[in-house]
Amino acid sequence: MLAALKNAVDAALRLFIGLIVCVLLAAVVWQVVSRYVLNAPSTITEEVSRYALIWLGLMGTAYAVGQGRHMAFTTLVGALPPQRGALLLRFANLLVLAFASVVMVGGGWRLTYRVFIREQLSSVMEIPMAYVYAVVPLAGVLCVFYAVLALLDHRFLVEPVSD
Repeated sequence: MLAALKNAVDAALRLFIGLIVCVLLAAVVWQVVSRYVLNAPSTITEEVSRYALIWLGLMGTAYAVGQGRHMAFTTLVGALPPQRGALLLRFANLLVLAFASVVMVGGGWRLTYRVFIREQLSSVMEIPMAYVYAVVPLAGVLCVFYAVLALLDHRFLVEPVSD
């Protein structure tokens, strides 16, 4: 049951991250073409690419947490006996859980709410900045999900993969 839920969240997150990459790529390519080929730089693409990069970074972080690639403990975990390595990974997941809960979900929600109430708009596209900031609590919820999953079920307590 937990494995199926994790796989579904992983798949949805991979798809979403892929879409963000496509938007970012299209915005950057159009910016280069409009600036250097058409001599009429687009004003929107810079803002789109900036916000896409923010979303990509935070959603990518959440995905990395779910894949156990959020911390480079490989050398330390590998040098420890298996039980101590597992204990260290549990501690790391507790830290991720605490940070994601307090800073990302709690602080991110407060920030998004304040910006929403003040009706702050982006400078060029004039979209509500709350849409941009909403990625912080959203990524935080995903990090909490993955950390809780890793703490509840040892099968998801994976060692970080070294590349």
